[in-house]
Amino acid sequence: MSDKSKLNSFKLYRLEIKVKEIRGNCPVFKEGDKITIEEPKLILKETDAFCIHAFGSMLSMLVPLSRGIEPKEVGLCKEGDIGYLQCLDPGKEFTGGGTVIFQIKRTVLKQELLNKIKKER
Repeated sequence: MSDKSKLNSFKLYRLEIKVKEIRGNCPVFKEGDKITIEEPKLILKETDAFCIHAFGSMLSMLVPLSRGIEPKEVGLCKEGDIGYLQCLDPGKEFTGGGTVIFQIKRTVLKQELLNKIKKER
């Protein structure tokens, strides 16, 4: 496959990361909070809260997920197209804090945005 045809079949995904569960106490998030990413941007107006510790634990998965790698392929789910990640805090017993379980849903970005990104590359 040529580079041009690879680029034409390239899809980018919008990531909606939602706080599914908090085990213990989290000083940043509450259940239902969302983080929205359209790589490489964090969409601030659609983000309820942000924690650098949690972001550090998910960063290595965000680029592959936003570029078409399925959550199951990288071990983030058993079935389907929704992935799950956990923040680094080991929880109340060890830190007094709590760990957060995040759910990641993907949607294909609109064609106009894809065309703009292709032109920039």
